[in-house]
Amino acid sequence: MGEGGIIHSVDRDVGALQRLEKRFAQQRPHVRLRTYMADFIKPVPFMPSLIGILLANSLHFVHEKGQLLQELRRLLEQGGRVLFVKHDTDRGNPWVPYPFSFAAWAVMAREAGFQKTELLGKHPSSFLGQFYTACSQ
Repeated sequence: MGEGGIIHSVDRDVGALQRLEKRFAQQRPHVRLRTYMADFIKPVPFMPSLIGILLANSLHFVHEKGQLLQELRRLLEQGGRVLFVKHDTDRGNPWVPYPFSFAAWAVMAREAGFQKTELLGKHPSSFLGQFYTACSQ
């Protein structure tokens, strides 16, 4: 990350945010980190426009994703991207209640206004078969 960049982290767990702040201060003192104790599924009115959003194993807790995805899309600057790390399945369980495969994501992304979606890779997982990483713009 170049000079002047800022990472914004949103989590409901204040302890997780504090651990992240400590880790960044020790391991990446040159990176500016701003943390927000909030629920990412609700609009975060103080969030600036972003060049990218990373969602790793988070959207599988959201049943109805359409409105949230449209809001995330609005947060992105022109040309901004959203990057996903997800279980590649459409069948949930108590720990991953609403997962979605890459094929399902491609449809949701298009419906939310993303113009291009790309599968970046897949990786085996002992839990729910495999992960995938995808990027939408």
